[in-house]
Amino acid sequence: KVIQKYNISSTAVLRKWIKKYNSHRELNDTGKGMTNSMTNRRKTTLEERIQIVNYCLQHQKNYQLVAEGYGVSYQQVYQWVQKFEAHG
Repeated sequence: KVIQKYNISSTAVLRKWIKKYNSHRELNDTGKGMTNSMTNRRKTTLEERIQIVNYCLQHQKNYQLVAEGYGVSYQQVYQWVQKFEAHG
C-alpha cells in the first residue's frame, strides 16, 4: 500500500492530498509530516488588498484565479472579499 510505503498516517490523509493535488493547490511541509494546508504566500499592504478585492469582484469572485495571480492564498482572498461586502 502507498500509505505504508511512504509512512502516511491514514488513507484519509492520502485522499485529501490527492484531492488537493488534483485541484492544483499546494501541499506544505510543516515539520510534522506533509499537510495540505494553504498558507499565505506573502504579506500585502492595505492598498494591495483593496486592489485584490476589486479585481476579484470584477472577475465574478473567481478566488482561485485571483489568489494565483496575486500570489496569496485562496482563503485570504475569500476573507477579504467577505469583509469588504459586510463592512465596505
